[in-house]
Amino acid sequence: MCRLLILAALIATVSLVESSCVDTASNCAADRHLCNDKLWHDLMFDNCKQTCNFCDTCVDSHSNCAEYVRNGFCNSTFYTPLQKRQFCGKSCNLC
Repeated sequence: MCRLLILAALIATVSLVESSCVDTASNCAADRHLCNDKLWHDLMFDNCKQTCNFCDTCVDSHSNCAEYVRNGFCNSTFYTPLQKRQFCGKSCNLC
């Protein structure tokens, strides 16, 4: 339950947008649910960077990353490597 609350808080605060971060496909918003799907990851990474928050920025997009790192977020198998990078990439040394 605690993990789900942390994930919900992380998702609610993600906002990685930069000028070079754009979607090249027109249907990214409709396919947003595929961003973290292992089967579709490469396609989404190549074509839906902005929608999926796949920008090449090494930052922590959540203000509580230090606490999450102490609680094992970076080594947890509950979160995908992509989620870890999106939310606490810098603190987890993933970029």
